[in-house]
Amino acid sequence: MRHPTPITASLLALAACGCHGPGATVEPPQGRELKFLDRPEVGRVLFHPRPERDRPAPDGLLVVDVRARDGTLLRGRLSPAGPEAPLLLWFPGNGELAQDYDALAPHLRDLGVGLLVFDHRGYGASAGRPSAGDLLRDADDVRRALTAKLASAGLHPSRLVVVGRSLGSAPAIDLAAHAGPEVDGLLLLSPFADTFGLLTRLGYGASLDDRDERLDGFCNLDGVRAVHVPVLCLHGTADRVIPFHEGRALAEAAHGRFVPLDGAGHNDWFSVGHDAFFAAVRELVITAPTRY
Repeated sequence: MRHPTPITASLLALAACGCHGPGATVEPPQGRELKFLDRPEVGRVLFHPRPERDRPAPDGLLVVDVRARDGTLLRGRLSPAGPEAPLLLWFPGNGELAQDYDALAPHLRDLGVGLLVFDHRGYGASAGRPSAGDLLRDADDVRRALTAKLASAGLHPSRLVVVGRSLGSAPAIDLAAHAGPEVDGLLLLSPFADTFGLLTRLGYGASLDDRDERLDGFCNLDGVRAVHVPVLCLHGTADRVIPFHEGRALAEAAHGRFVPLDGAGHNDWFSVGHDAFFAAVRELVITAPTRY
């Protein structure tokens, strides 16, 4: 494998997202409307969509379009590594775009691993306006369309591992909790476990004391408890956007493996922790543990 260089500055630039209380029954995406998080004044704090600059997909990458259940266009970039090569289905962080991961794709191909990254609704090349409920529903719609979309490109991945980075940990966890045998593993990068703690850190000024994570939040802790495939979590010890202990809590709730990235903050996880990241990909995707 070529030694990975730091990805682009745009990959490392981000705001983020968060989760709060202990467990309850996990509902399917379409059953959780997340009405509080979908309020306009909350969404303005929670989401920071970035428009796409006109950057065509480089050689070796394909554009993949999926229609959400309400007809909204969701667009992603696919880097195949072979007809039956394992695939990472990647949900990026806040402010990140699929094109930010173009530089990562060749390094994954060197490992024999494909990469598919979708822009969140309202971000980059995906249409619509972002909302918390649609963030989860769109991930489910991508999953439902995925087999046919990949087959049309001649791809039948031997393994599918879902990746959630920061904000993307919410749809990744929700998808992995409900997808059943379609998903073979879950990789979390600087994920959040406390929706309302994060909202406060992002600048939401009103009191959140009366908000219940189980009713009003993303409920990542509950969701990850319902994931029945290997879970591996990486989190920077110097992360000031999403505290280090939240990543550890998610790994423990999932009975997964936790890998601290010593000295890494929220946005330099790759440049500081790239060796640990590629080791995690080898472990979770290639050697394929059945449990931790």
